[in-house]
Amino acid sequence: MTRIMRNSLVFAAPAAALLMLGACTDNDVAGNDRGAEAAAETPPAQLAPASEAINQASLSKVYPGTLKREEITRVMASDSICQYAFTRAAKPVLAVGAPDGSGAVRGVMKLNGKLVALSSQPGGGNEGAISLAADGVAVSVTPLGGGAVNPGEEQDAVLKFKLDGVTELGFRGRYGCKA
Repeated sequence: MTRIMRNSLVFAAPAAALLMLGACTDNDVAGNDRGAEAAAETPPAQLAPASEAINQASLSKVYPGTLKREEITRVMASDSICQYAFTRAAKPVLAVGAPDGSGAVRGVMKLNGKLVALSSQPGGGNEGAISLAADGVAVSVTPLGGGAVNPGEEQDAVLKFKLDGVTELGFRGRYGCKA
């Protein structure tokens, strides 16, 4: 009888461990992004033209950097800011303000440790996409599966990022707005 119980425990313990590990991907609470916590604290980035941000950098290694709240508000004064992040728990890599009276949209991203102010780019992307640009940089956000960006909800989206002279890069993540 005890031999049967021991054999059952041998199989039950690994099965329980696998069930617990399976739930690890559902941890989307803000602040639980382990990769972000492991990164060393850096001073806030300085605002710079896009050309300066990508100057002397290996263009194949330039990716959008994470933004801090104070970096976003330094460039945009809007109360309603939409953000694109690679995961639900990650810090944003792109912030987009609400359209101003003329319908123009401003945004900000960090490239090579520098903040880059972006402006709306009419006709610069797919229908329903948000398209922003600065000298030598083009960025668009499109909902996954097409359609228009819905500012009222967080949704799966694709961020397309292009530097002059470099192949366009695409990232899958989350886009949402906070009032």
